[in-house]
Amino acid sequence: MSKEIEKTESENLPAEQDLSHNPYEAFGAAATQRTIIGQILKFTKGFWKSGQNSIEVDPDIQLIVDMRTLLVGWQKWENDKPVDNHMGLVSARYQAPGRGMIGDHDKELWEKDEVSGEPRDPWQRSNMVYMRAIGTAGDDDDDNKGQFTFITSSRGGMSAVGVLSQRYGKMIRDDDTLLPVVELEHSSYKHTNKLYGEIYTPVFKIVGWASIDDVEDATNVDLRPEQAASTPVKATPAKAIAAPAKKTAAPAPSKKVDPKAKKKSATRF
Repeated sequence: MSKEIEKTESENLPAEQDLSHNPYEAFGAAATQRTIIGQILKFTKGFWKSGQNSIEVDPDIQLIVDMRTLLVGWQKWENDKPVDNHMGLVSARYQAPGRGMIGDHDKELWEKDEVSGEPRDPWQRSNMVYMRAIGTAGDDDDDNKGQFTFITSSRGGMSAVGVLSQRYGKMIRDDDTLLPVVELEHSSYKHTNKLYGEIYTPVFKIVGWASIDDVEDATNVDLRPEQAASTPVKATPAKAIAAPAKKTAAPAPSKKVDPKAKKKSATRF
């Protein structure tokens, strides 16, 4: 009897899931892929570039980073282009699957690394976030030049996003209507493997804070300074300080001569 129950119960259980890419994950990946808005912004060998033609970005550009759109997880790359992903929103506390759960394990099918010549895993840990250029609005501008989606799979890139995320997380404790405004910079260091030489890493320099509404229309942004946003400073009224009194030279001490001592010294000669 117990065996019959076990058989019946096992038949009613859902079939074992193909966690490498089940239908729900496939749909989620496709839907997430559509979150690439405007031009792809990327950091390549010390340069900020955007679009399919990898045109260098204006060095004076300032971007509102919509941290609410920050996605993390895995992205599959082919011919230097993202073709699939397993990503979710940080705001939804998304937890990415382990690398072993997403397939593509045959190294013979992997593309070769340009520098080392070794097979390169097509699936890379990635971060992705939407940005709006200050001075632009909507999506009706030419070639969506005001909208960018930053994608990174490098350690340096994810570290830069992590620093930005940490700063944003502290900010929204007090005001969750603000978003960071950044300028695009970079730093570098020498890799321990001489084959890779100088390694350049992206830097997001926070220059102020904008409102959530500015993401749609950033033509007239009331930019809140970074210092004022992070640590409000209360103005202290200036106090009149009296000029220091002039020091008067002390009179030289008078030297009294003992007449007896004078006599004594005189008698010695």
